[in-house]
Amino acid sequence: MKTASFYTAAHKMILAILRANRDGLRVYDTHGWRALTDEELQRLDHAKTSDVSYEGDLYDFDMFDGGWRAGVDCGQPAPHASEYCISGMLIAFDGKTVWETVCAGLDLLGKE
Repeated sequence: MKTASFYTAAHKMILAILRANRDGLRVYDTHGWRALTDEELQRLDHAKTSDVSYEGDLYDFDMFDGGWRAGVDCGQPAPHASEYCISGMLIAFDGKTVWETVCAGLDLLGKE
């Protein structure tokens, strides 16, 4: 079982990697996925660790354990990479699962 401190650390890593990879981010609105505006990027820059959630992502558990890949192989639609709710925005980071994003954040912040 993962503790609250695990999730706090994971959310910190997610924020770090998303802020460092701004060009790879997409936000979801009524028209679908698009690039973030300057105002939305400012909201991301001012977000706190507690503002990060991936509970709204229906694929959260599957993405975290990598099981979604098997589902895609069986014909299920691919999720839109890693999706997070941050300061009221649904943000996706293309090309990485939640776990891969957390690991990239660990590297970015110089952790082992």
